[in-house]
Amino acid sequence: MLGYALAEWGPDGMVLSRMRLQDWRADYLCQNDFPFAAHGRTLNCDDYSYIEMDSRSGFELLVRHLVERGYRRIAYIGAPAIFTLQADRYAGYCSGLAAAGIAFDPSLVLEGDLSRNGGYQAAQNLLAMDNPPTGIICINDLTAVGAMRAARERGLQVGRDVAVTGYDGTDDSEHSQPPLTTLRQPVYETSRQLVALLIERISAGKMEKVQRIIQPELIIRASTGGI
Repeated sequence: MLGYALAEWGPDGMVLSRMRLQDWRADYLCQNDFPFAAHGRTLNCDDYSYIEMDSRSGFELLVRHLVERGYRRIAYIGAPAIFTLQADRYAGYCSGLAAAGIAFDPSLVLEGDLSRNGGYQAAQNLLAMDNPPTGIICINDLTAVGAMRAARERGLQVGRDVAVTGYDGTDDSEHSQPPLTTLRQPVYETSRQLVALLIERISAGKMEKVQRIIQPELIIRASTGGI
């Protein structure tokens, strides 16, 4: 499919996103020496330029933030295991719990699909537990918006009865009810840098690979008000 698209559209280069741990797209482009840059890395091919957020450290920071606000029973709504972002963010969640001296509870980890509905369904299941979580860390803002809706439907006040966090720093996160605590990634600047890397690769024909790691910024809002 990718080969057909390249032949049909005739692009000079490509930017990849939502990288998989084993990503056939990166393999194909590397093998065919086709110019590309990626938002994130993959395990099966390392011979290309990418920009990646330090999601692991970011999720460790989210756990620490919730613990400092008084939340101890902290759940995680993730994404399918094929995605690199899931591996990194889940690892940060686990190491954050360990650093806080909180025992890992597999019943508090559910898979979503990076959508509002996926977050809603997963949060419904978590909040229906006999001993529900007091905090929910979500893999992205869309998932968190769905989780907050599930909490409200159960009569819970987000930020008091249960804390919810996201990741991305989308405009929606600032205007959700309540405003969402999240990790902001510089989407515009990252996109600009990726395009610049790709243009340099196309112009030079071949260039030394550039691999940059960017730290996300913790934005604290009312969804983690403290208990």
